[in-house]
Amino acid sequence: MSNKTETNGDYINVKADLYWARLTKVDPMSGKYGVKLCNLSDAAKEKLWGWGIKKKQVTQDPDHPEYGTYMNCKSQFEIPAVFEDGEPVTDLIGNGSSAIVRLKRRNWTYENVTGVKADVVKITIT
Repeated sequence: MSNKTETNGDYINVKADLYWARLTKVDPMSGKYGVKLCNLSDAAKEKLWGWGIKKKQVTQDPDHPEYGTYMNCKSQFEIPAVFEDGEPVTDLIGNGSSAIVRLKRRNWTYENVTGVKADVVKITIT
């Protein structure tokens, strides 16, 4: 996997390995759609931290070295996924699948607390 990270203002494209992808079905534990973006490059980490994403959100898990540096992304909406040829993904995505993930920076406020999160705009399975 290349360590290339492309940026464009409030958007970033990162290469990641996907784990626990719940793109079209809500996770019963969180009540949201979601995916774990794993094996993020140093360039991706720096860009995310530069956006204001907390370092504890882009981290490593000693119990799961296969994740490398990872970040959990959750959404109230389905997350679109396509193959490189543009065809929509209709099957389940297996753990460890490689992808290019388009993220968008979003500021949030909840009960006088503010922060930044990265929303998944699109996933391209490679």
